[in-house]
Amino acid sequence: MASKKNILEIEPDYDFGLIAITATVAEYILCIYLDKQFNLLLVKQDSIFVKKNKQEIEFLLFALNCDVRQSEFCLINNKSEGNYFLSEMRQTDYLLRFRGEWANDNHQKIIDFLKTIDGVQVVVKVDVETIKQKEMLTFELPDLEYKLLMAYRTKRTSPTN
Repeated sequence: MASKKNILEIEPDYDFGLIAITATVAEYILCIYLDKQFNLLLVKQDSIFVKKNKQEIEFLLFALNCDVRQSEFCLINNKSEGNYFLSEMRQTDYLLRFRGEWANDNHQKIIDFLKTIDGVQVVVKVDVETIKQKEMLTFELPDLEYKLLMAYRTKRTSPTN
């Protein structure tokens, strides 16, 4: 008697948007500008390590998971040690992944603002479905609540502010 096979096909859900940024300014400078303009507190997180040719490549990550706005932002350095996080986007220096209602509603304002920053050459929204390596962008952020609270306290109580 032949057995019946059930095949389950699962399509990943890419429920985020992506902005590609080409710039000569450092990632932390972009974070400062975004913080001041949109009251976002992007905080340096543990780096993302990608294994390529038996070598681990470190990519810097700044992130915010905002419960109030129910949105998430991740600024990822696309270039490190001559390697690329998304190798198909070699002209891109930074990737800004966003998700959530506020982020989706305001992504064009963010794009327009980023274009005004000195040192930023190109800012474009990328259709995630066209990216071959989109699974690289599906990482989850750790629980940021404690880190954000500590960063906020440090920033607000610093004697230089």
